[in-house]
Amino acid sequence: MSKKILVVGGGGREHAIIKALKKSPDCGEIWCAPGNGGIRYDAKCKNIKATDVETMVGFAVEEKFDYVVVAQDDPLALGMVDELAKAGIPAFGPDKAAARIEASKVFSKNLMKKYGIPTAKYETFDDPAKVMAYIKAEGKYPVVIKADGLALGKGVLICENEQQAADGVKEIMLDKKFGKSIMAVASLIGTVLGVALALLLFIWLPALLVRGIEKYIVPLGWTKSVIEGLVKIGIFVAYIALVSLMPEIKRVFMYHGAEHKTIFCYENGLDLTVENVRKQKRFHPRCGTSFIFVIMILSILAGSVITWDTMWIRVLLKLVSLPLVVGVGYEYIMYAGKHENTLTRILSAPGLWLQHITTREPDDSMIEVGIASVKASLVKEFPDYDVPTEEKVAAAKKAKAEKEAEAESSGNDGGNSENN
Repeated sequence: MSKKILVVGGGGREHAIIKALKKSPDCGEIWCAPGNGGIRYDAKCKNIKATDVETMVGFAVEEKFDYVVVAQDDPLALGMVDELAKAGIPAFGPDKAAARIEASKVFSKNLMKKYGIPTAKYETFDDPAKVMAYIKAEGKYPVVIKADGLALGKGVLICENEQQAADGVKEIMLDKKFGKSIMAVASLIGTVLGVALALLLFIWLPALLVRGIEKYIVPLGWTKSVIEGLVKIGIFVAYIALVSLMPEIKRVFMYHGAEHKTIFCYENGLDLTVENVRKQKRFHPRCGTSFIFVIMILSILAGSVITWDTMWIRVLLKLVSLPLVVGVGYEYIMYAGKHENTLTRILSAPGLWLQHITTREPDDSMIEVGIASVKASLVKEFPDYDVPTEEKVAAAKKAKAEKEAEAESSGNDGGNSENN
């Protein structure tokens, strides 16, 4: 009987796996998630992030796949094979515990050292000064410096001398260039696409629509910029309303609500407890949502004096005037946060109304995150709060990883003794 198969990933490796699977007489319907344009020629694609374990497993259960191939590193490290097993779906790929051998260079090195597997001499550090002290003491080159964790095949530097080693330590430990490569690449792509989308939706599209109205319907005269601004506001509100329907964004908006409630609690002079924070309002006049709305209103006013008929000149002048508009908007938001009068209530009303979309009621765990964030930000006001710095978090993770490695090794030793 032919099998219905799902391949998790979206690169050339996954495409090659799919082509190989299709050669088997046991392979029936084959899917790939998220897949890509090329894979669509050989398999059905489903747009689910490879790292979204819960959604991927839910999809596999819903579609009743007979077998799942998890090829990408990140979902393996996140335990996708384990979750599929819990759902009763067999999968190809290591479970979360085994995937640590690839996901963590520190874990794999410790494992090889413990069981006498030949490997290069190594040490692990979370302090740049200690790294350089060790390298100088050893005095041997070349020396290899690696970032722990998955790094897209990067994060490995071969240094021929002390200066190269110092530069490498700076890149990895101070500049955080590696070890978070996946997020860095995703952030870069997201930023570029975000800027391009913003320019398209809020600069080019409104100008194009207004130009079309003038050319084919009716001359607008001095109202051109006003109508263009109103179109921007309409697009913005529609965009926010649409993205708020996404489960991930809903959760972000819940954290947004927790942030506002915590700040209100602090500004009202109350102790930062979950009970006190929960009672606060979630609509704040100094919110970034209100700030954006104010910027749009000011842009309409500033744009009303820009009357050039040439569209690209008008767009360019509006971009040039943006720093002034943003500066005035910032000063107004700060003023509105400290003063309540008829003017501020009128101008703040649209932004506060929009916060019905951009904030949601948080749960208690989110409120706890909000409290921790405020305390970490206000060091002078909360001097006794133990701020979880990157170094402390890294040290805690390292200690936890070593403890888990020792526990797993002890378990394996016990099992081997029993077998013998």
